[in-house]
Amino acid sequence: YLLYQTLVGTWPLTQPDESALADYRMRIVAYVIKALRESKEHSSWINVNIDYENASSAFVQALLAPGENNLFLVDFASLVQPIASRGLLNSLAQTLIKLVSPGVPDIYQGCELWQFNLVDPDNRRQVDFVHRRKLLAEVKLLVDAPPEQWSQRLQPLVVDMADGRIKLYTLWQSLALRARWPEVFRDGDYLPLTVHGERAAHACAFARRCGSRSIIALVPRLTTRLLGDRNILPMGPEVWGDTVLEVPSELAGIEWSNVFTGERYMATNKFELGRLLAHFPICLLAAEGA
Repeated sequence: YLLYQTLVGTWPLTQPDESALADYRMRIVAYVIKALRESKEHSSWINVNIDYENASSAFVQALLAPGENNLFLVDFASLVQPIASRGLLNSLAQTLIKLVSPGVPDIYQGCELWQFNLVDPDNRRQVDFVHRRKLLAEVKLLVDAPPEQWSQRLQPLVVDMADGRIKLYTLWQSLALRARWPEVFRDGDYLPLTVHGERAAHACAFARRCGSRSIIALVPRLTTRLLGDRNILPMGPEVWGDTVLEVPSELAGIEWSNVFTGERYMATNKFELGRLLAHFPICLLAAEGA
């Protein structure tokens, strides 16, 4: 079970070629041997059971052997695809929550993009920062335009999340807001917010406030139950129905800006989730003058 769960959690988002599959196979073999030794049931660092380890290694090699004759790999790749799509949504939601919650966010090197690392030494592999700088320049260009154009220009990031640019964009915009409004994140109050409606259990929201500056973070949760077998994102009125975010009186009556999409909203006493999550699967609002 540990092995199969590890494969589900680390399988590449794009189908690996033979070279990439060979590299992945060796990473999994190394992880399994380390796990065997540290569990100390069949082998250990002090008393190495080479026969058991060799048999375990051979099993992994067979599971991940290239070629059409490997029926396991054919079934596994189709099984993991819908799991991975929901996993990316979870990761994106967790990223935003981490970046705007009280405290200092810790971002492990390389995790600006999706990074399916195992324990050391796997998580110490060299990070391709040149690639990350290139993608960051790309996402910055997407919003080098009037804010009313951002939603449309960001759609390539939303439609295909596999390259990780949507996570990089989330990090860049959220950290830029932290840099502009440090007092909100350092000293701001934390205000849990209430969601009402038929899909209320599938959203998490909270606010931070300091002086005249306020932010609201909103993310989806339990998206597999929310979406079922539909191959769609948790976006738009057709997904969220009558679900609304309750806005406290002290945060109502002011204009809010969506940090990710550039959209602007005037808050009454509630926001429709289908509107806040119409063009991007997570939401970060900012308002000044509350």
